[in-house]
Amino acid sequence: MESQERFCPDEDCSCHGQTGPHIVKNGRTRQGQQRYQCKGCGRIFSATQGTPFYGLRTDWVDVLEALAMLAERNSLAAVARVKEVQPDTVANWLKRVGQHAEAVEEVLLQEFRVEQVHTGRAVDLCGQQG
Repeated sequence: MESQERFCPDEDCSCHGQTGPHIVKNGRTRQGQQRYQCKGCGRIFSATQGTPFYGLRTDWVDVLEALAMLAERNSLAAVARVKEVQPDTVANWLKRVGQHAEAVEEVLLQEFRVEQVHTGRAVDLCGQQG
């Protein structure tokens, strides 16, 4: 996603929610994620801010692969073994994605008056033990 498609995450910023040339690239994090800066308020934020992948040390592609394995009914322990991480790490990824899905659903229900629907297996799997 290019910088013109980003918007400032600072709710107090006059540019909040607006895309455009006021968001510029500003280097990369130690993990290689693109960083951006809002010219309006000076806030620096990463490409993954506001997503379940924000702050993770694992590449988001690996996290998505692990979640896909869980959706295929693999156990937490099996996914952890394949991804060479601890089962608690996989459980944490699942919890983050489940919380994010619930937050998105809440916005849809409140802001857009959408009827509540099943948002996917991520929320259902949050209690699964490996």
